[in-house]
Amino acid sequence: MKKIINVILSCAAVLALFSCQDKDVNLGSRVSLSQTEELQIPAESAGSFTFGVESDGDWVVVVPTWIKATPRYGSGNSAITLTFEDNYYLKTDEAGNIERKMGGVRHGTVSVECASGATSFVVCQAGDPNEPSDEILPITIAEFNAKPDGAQQYEITGTVTKIANTKYGNLYLKDDTGEVYIYGILDREGKTQNFLSLGIGVGDLLTLQGPKTTYNGTVEMVNGQYISHVKSILSLAETEKKVSADGEEFTVGVEYKGDLSVSSDSQWLAFTGISNGDDGMSLAFKAFANEDAARTATVTVTASYDGKVASQELKVSQAGASTGGGNVFTKVTTVTSGKKYLFVSGGKAAKAIAAEKTYGYLQVLDVTETGGKITVDNLDDAFTIESTTGGYTIKQADGRYLYQTGTFNSFNVNAAPTEGQVWAISFNADGTAKVLNTSVNKYMQLDSQYGTYGSYDSAKGAMPALYELTSEGGGGGGSDAKKVTVAEFNAAAESDTQKYQLTGTIDGTVNETYGNFDLKDDSGSVYVYGLTATDLGYGAKNDKSFASLGLKKGDKITIIGYRGSFNSKIEVMYAYFVSKQ
Repeated sequence: MKKIINVILSCAAVLALFSCQDKDVNLGSRVSLSQTEELQIPAESAGSFTFGVESDGDWVVVVPTWIKATPRYGSGNSAITLTFEDNYYLKTDEAGNIERKMGGVRHGTVSVECASGATSFVVCQAGDPNEPSDEILPITIAEFNAKPDGAQQYEITGTVTKIANTKYGNLYLKDDTGEVYIYGILDREGKTQNFLSLGIGVGDLLTLQGPKTTYNGTVEMVNGQYISHVKSILSLAETEKKVSADGEEFTVGVEYKGDLSVSSDSQWLAFTGISNGDDGMSLAFKAFANEDAARTATVTVTASYDGKVASQELKVSQAGASTGGGNVFTKVTTVTSGKKYLFVSGGKAAKAIAAEKTYGYLQVLDVTETGGKITVDNLDDAFTIESTTGGYTIKQADGRYLYQTGTFNSFNVNAAPTEGQVWAISFNADGTAKVLNTSVNKYMQLDSQYGTYGSYDSAKGAMPALYELTSEGGGGGGSDAKKVTVAEFNAAAESDTQKYQLTGTIDGTVNETYGNFDLKDDSGSVYVYGLTATDLGYGAKNDKSFASLGLKKGDKITIIGYRGSFNSKIEVMYAYFVSKQ
């Protein structure tokens, strides 16, 4: 964009020159050049370069400021000589010393214009590869991922596959060559935290410009500058949905063009139609009651328009019916490939990294062991251990693998890591396990100082014991929660063990960071002091995942939390999201 503006300004300046000299301009109808290929020149002492021009009339030469053309205008057939400024600049350090430094690689277009248009070629001047280039070239995502970290700007275009945060604009972008994580998007004016104003949805084709960086082994474009986006012929407001074991009706927002088809791979989930309300078009579904274990369904939505076809999937998970026993994990000293495990030390089980994050230390869930067994009400924090060449992989419930690279002691998580995902697992005499990353030679421990799980090359705390899933009693999602109205919740006694399930409408002032708001139903209102995307457990620190839910005032939702109070004000505490209607 900047280059186009520069060319226009240069052309205007040349035409002004004609006017000042009272020269009549009769631009020719055609122009051809003897030079058409890219011209490579050194950073300094480039000398001069002459090329020929043929035209049936007048012509004008347009060049960037660091190139001089002689003559700048002419008529008919002629020769043009270019001279070049050295690619250096002066830099003053903090002590006031002036240093001559080479600039980054730069590109310029030499254009000879006539009435019908222009013929041009590119000049590329060498520079310091460690300095940012002035050029922003479109590249594939695979090429972007392979570039070195630095200030150099790149332009990438891809399809939005998942939006992790709607305030900052954290999302995943994918093209035919690969996928990359975008950590924040600047709006049209270069401002942060204004992602929603751009109207970007899953399935849209998005173009961004920004530098490449790597954090904890994850390649990212941080604060990518929005350039443009093309709306998909199909865009779902949500791609994942949780419903209760009792069954419920819910809607998912949709934008589409042309014809639409919707199909479910499971009989317990029915598509009931399309509605058009104040908030736009929505797909309506009905999930029937579940009397067995937790289950999932995949809904495929397909739009067809003007010869184009686009499909998206909606994953729906339903909690299992309460069995009284929950999911039982038994302590083991061997590993069976494909089984689910908890990592536990001192009554603290490792929790999976949240869906909106790509790295971090593993937070903890309080668990109780009885007779070598631990019972939990969902499998969100169970890890599947699978055999692979050289050891094992460790996979979260969301399908992403734990891995490590670089010097960090935290974990990375990715659906398809390219290195650092192999772990060696052996057992100590005390029954604990040494879970060793074979790439960085660090092993998993519950850090005695911070109370989270990391992976270190020296002793920082306790190694975990492994507990294998031996009895599955439901997928959780609130199977042990008591369904109540707001009035019934307000009348209940305070408890740090009893969970309550409430359904109501978000009201009042909404804190978008921590998820604080009023919840109203026909029986009354109660203050929700913090809502998270997943169950973090009673007393856990709020992980600020509320923004990833995309909830707003007026939404009707189902949540689960504990009855508490503060300064005599009744509150729903340590609540987590279940579903939106």
